[in-house]
Amino acid sequence: MSALYHGLLYSKYDLVIFSDGDTYARNDTLAKIMTQFENGAKIVTCLATYNQTRNLWSRIYASTWNFVEIGIIGYSILQEGKHIVGNTFAISKQTLNHIGGLKKFRDFIAEDIAIGRSAYEAKYPVFLGPMIDSPVGTMYFSTLIEKFSRAALYAITMRGLRANWRFIFLYSYFLIIISPAIFFGPTLFVLIAVLALGRLTLASYIWFIITGEKRVSVECFLGDFLFFIIYIRSFIFRTVY
Repeated sequence: MSALYHGLLYSKYDLVIFSDGDTYARNDTLAKIMTQFENGAKIVTCLATYNQTRNLWSRIYASTWNFVEIGIIGYSILQEGKHIVGNTFAISKQTLNHIGGLKKFRDFIAEDIAIGRSAYEAKYPVFLGPMIDSPVGTMYFSTLIEKFSRAALYAITMRGLRANWRFIFLYSYFLIIISPAIFFGPTLFVLIAVLALGRLTLASYIWFIITGEKRVSVECFLGDFLFFIIYIRSFIFRTVY
């Protein structure tokens, strides 16, 4: 939020583009963003491809966020036009003022999502821009936990249960594993195996699409476990590490 605030203070023109410092835009990014504005967009957001991982924790992070952005948020933007991804988005100062100004969003754990919602409610649909690259490199375990904590708090404070149905389905195999009902018969073991295999196949497929690497993304199970624990913890401890 500090970066957004000071960026607006120093910007000279009505149209501003916010982009994280760890992302890389391709040569035609600005041109494609402007094309969307010429087509009637008031806000344009760009999905990121998380790649160039160097250790287990960075692979877990990249695998998780590639799935969320490409498989869930990207689909939602195309269908509803009400989400913004904070990696890179473009908006005019006039539009931002119409939806309440930057100060309206200072108390949200995910101000980009809040801006997108307010724009949607004001009938300013969000358009998708071109993909950008977000190399992850080496990530510490503490950094992964911090990012998962922020995502968990967003899910709890800014999304209702009905809005989380895709995530619930994604983690359904894990919920069955910890259920006492597992002792009632072998059928559940088969169900767990089928759901887990589907989860692994989807994670590996998205990894291949983004990075071009053919590998079995088994680390997705560890990532699911870590996020589930952090998600439960966040109902009690509303803090980001």
